[in-house]
Amino acid sequence: MKIFLFIITFLYFSAPHPLRLSVTNIIYDKNEKTITIHIKIFKNDLLNAIIIKNPKVTCKEDDLYKEVKSVTNYLTETFQIEIDKKKISLKDLELSESKNTDDAVLFVYKLKNIKSLKHIKINNQILFSLYSDQKNMVIFKAGSFEKGCISEKSESNCEFQF
Repeated sequence: MKIFLFIITFLYFSAPHPLRLSVTNIIYDKNEKTITIHIKIFKNDLLNAIIIKNPKVTCKEDDLYKEVKSVTNYLTETFQIEIDKKKISLKDLELSESKNTDDAVLFVYKLKNIKSLKHIKINNQILFSLYSDQKNMVIFKAGSFEKGCISEKSESNCEFQF
């Protein structure tokens, strides 16, 4: 019986906790002179973070993709972009798509008229206020150049040069 209790206790405390991950894809198209930013976050986590910031938000998880203003406000606070040492706000970008994808929500922002790009810096603190073990994957692609970075609470910056 003691062994059984030990095994149950061990399994309970060593069981993996839920995945805490957001994924951001940033694509620079030199020919079109655009940067497209795809941000994908679990719906329940994003909704909880938004409600903590603004308790007046009353939408449901499945309607979160329609809450463009609330989501963009939250992302503007937690996701900063610097292109060639110039700070860019998500509020200044065009929202080109927002949709549900299974358990997540996807927001796609587009920045136009990028004449050149040598350096991009991302400070990604999405959901850090909710979870100490949150990880945010950032993937940057420009032509054949592709590089990734994991943003954590201890180091939230990702920088790409090419």
